[in-house]
Amino acid sequence: MAAVRATPANPTPGLMSEAGRSGDQRAMPPELGPDSLAVLSGPTFMYSNSSGDVPPGSIGGLVHLDTRLVSGWTLTVNGGALLVLRAQTIEHYSAQYVLTNSELPGLPPNSLGLRRLRYVGDGFHERVELLSFRPEPVRLELRLAVDADFADLFEVKSVVRDRSAQITRDHAADGSELCFSYRNGDFSAQTRVCCATPADRIEGDELVWELDLSPRQGWKVDLHVPLPPGMGVVEPVRGDIADVIHGRGDDPLRRWVEDRAVLRSDNQALERTVRRSRDDLAALRLDLEVKGQKILLPGAGCPGSSASSGGTR
Repeated sequence: MAAVRATPANPTPGLMSEAGRSGDQRAMPPELGPDSLAVLSGPTFMYSNSSGDVPPGSIGGLVHLDTRLVSGWTLTVNGGALLVLRAQTIEHYSAQYVLTNSELPGLPPNSLGLRRLRYVGDGFHERVELLSFRPEPVRLELRLAVDADFADLFEVKSVVRDRSAQITRDHAADGSELCFSYRNGDFSAQTRVCCATPADRIEGDELVWELDLSPRQGWKVDLHVPLPPGMGVVEPVRGDIADVIHGRGDDPLRRWVEDRAVLRSDNQALERTVRRSRDDLAALRLDLEVKGQKILLPGAGCPGSSASSGGTR
C-alpha cells in the first residue's frame, strides 16, 4: 500500500489527536475555500473567503482580542453571489478583492466591476467600489448581511455556544449603522457597522442599497467597524482606505521595519527568506507592558490565537 504524503492540511498522516477523534476540533479552513485570506494587525484579524465574504457558520470573521465581533459578512447584488476575478493581500493588514457578477435577474453576466478594499488598523475598514459596464441605465440592489455571535476564538474552532438571547440589536433607523451588543456577567462587547453612505433600508441585520446607475457610472460606500482598545494592540495604520492600500499614508509598520537589521547576501533566496520572516514577525506583533516597561512580543499566529482570553464570554 502506497504511503500517504504529508500535506499542510495533514502534516502527520496516519496520526490523529484525541480532539480530532472526538470531534472537538473543526477542520480548518475548508468552508472558506483554499483561497481564503486574512488581514491582521496584532490581536485583530479578519478572515474570509476569496470573495471577501464570511459565510454564517464558518470559522471566518472579525476577531479582536480573541472575541469574534463579526461572524457573518456577505455581499450580494440582486440576490446573487459575486464571482472572483482576483483576490490578494497587499500588506499583512490590507487586501483587495476584484469581482464581477454572474447572470442575475435583470443583469447579464460581467455587467459590473466590483472591488472590495479592506484593512485592519484603528478598526476594520472596507470600501466597496462598483462600476457599471452596461451601455444603458441599470437598477441594482446591493445587500450586506452582517452577523455577530461574540464567540470566543477557541469556540470558533470547535462548537460555538448560542448567545442569541444575550445579544441586543439597536440598528439606526436612517440606515447609517448596525449595532449588536452582548453582555454576560462582567464581560461585555459591542459591534458597530458604520456606513459613510447610509443604506436605503435595513432588513433584519442586512444593509440594503437601491442603486440606479447611468451607463458607465460608478458608486462606492465606506464601512467601518470600530474596535475597543486593549492589551496587545499595536500602533495601527490610519487613513483613507485607498491611501492605506497604495502605501501613501503614514505606516507604523514601515517605520518599525526601517529600524530593524537588514541582511545583505549574494544568495537571493536567503535574502527573501529573511525578509519574509521579518515581515511575518511584524504582522504578529503584540504591544504589552510588563512592570511598567513597554515591550513587543510575537503572537501565536492567525487564525489560531493572538491574545489571551480576557473574560468569560
